Amino acid sequence: MGTLAERNGYDVGLHLLDRQVLGADDRLVGKVDDVELFIEDDGALVPTALLMGLPALLPRFGRRLGAGLARAHRLVREAAADQDLPLVVDFDLVEEVSSDVRLSQPAHGLLHRMAHDRAADPRRCRVGDLLGIPVRCPNLPRRSKILDLRMVGAPRSEEHTSELQSPMYLVC
Repeated sequence: MGTLAERNGYDVGLHLLDRQVLGADDRLVGKVDDVELFIEDDGALVPTALLMGLPALLPRFGRRLGAGLARAHRLVREAAADQDLPLVVDFDLVEEVSSDVRLSQPAHGLLHRMAHDRAADPRRCRVGDLLGIPVRCPNLPRRSKILDLRMVGAPRSEEHTSELQSPMYLVC
């Protein structure tokens, strides 16, 4: 597939979701179940974290089925109430996206549970929340929907040093 620069970006749904995540030591960290996005003041979407685990995966099944599965998961896992939130790997650690996602650090200790205040932040959303949303545009067919998000461009600021942390564009 080549590097991100050689490909001039990639489609998040096609090239990132459901990929295995490996640490720098080639040990399995998990699987990308969703991607957290930060909505900047100018409306740009910047990826901030890879999300893993059932709390990240189940909402991707749609509002009705996903919500039902999430409720069932909470009932079954009632003793582990903290598991309502997904596991997180900071996007800064992503080094390469190919047939898998390679991180810049060894696997041990990279995963942490998402904090409640982070989950409630209105400036954050998930790729899974955006896929399938209806789009209204005079140049598109009447029932168009968001099919994927494309990551392209240069890093947005000095604090975003990763080549992968770039604005995202919707693909309809």
